[in-house]
Amino acid sequence: MTPEPIHRTTARVIPVNDAGEVLLLRGHDPARPDQPYWFSIGGGTEPGETPPETAVRELFEETGIRAGVDQLGDPFHRGRHDYSYDGARYVAHSTFFALALGAVELTFEGAGENEVVTGAGWFTPDDLEHVPLSNRTLPDVARRAIAHLRSRAND
Repeated sequence: MTPEPIHRTTARVIPVNDAGEVLLLRGHDPARPDQPYWFSIGGGTEPGETPPETAVRELFEETGIRAGVDQLGDPFHRGRHDYSYDGARYVAHSTFFALALGAVELTFEGAGENEVVTGAGWFTPDDLEHVPLSNRTLPDVARRAIAHLRSRAND
């Protein structure tokens, strides 16, 4: 009998630069190191932590970028994503935040996940249609993040 998937509440942040590109990380599943993919920044919510707190913590842990909860604004998307990682099945219930981000240096300063994060890159949503992704909805999520920030800028 196949074990039931592990349900996780997660928060994710999509940094967007002035050129309308989103920042994603490159990594791999430890069970499949020969199959790298691009994924959004974020992770599981810890006990007592709000989704915005999770998003800024994960942003720092995974990239070294510091941001405040107040910089995130309201979530622009909530979604469910089924996936496997290190031999286990998961269902992520994710809240997505967009972050306007100028030129920054990625230091991976707080990165406790460097063993699976192998790089970072900026992509247009159309670029994402042609690279391996952790989640096939990322091109649409990227478009939503960009539109969300543009609408906030026009308010």
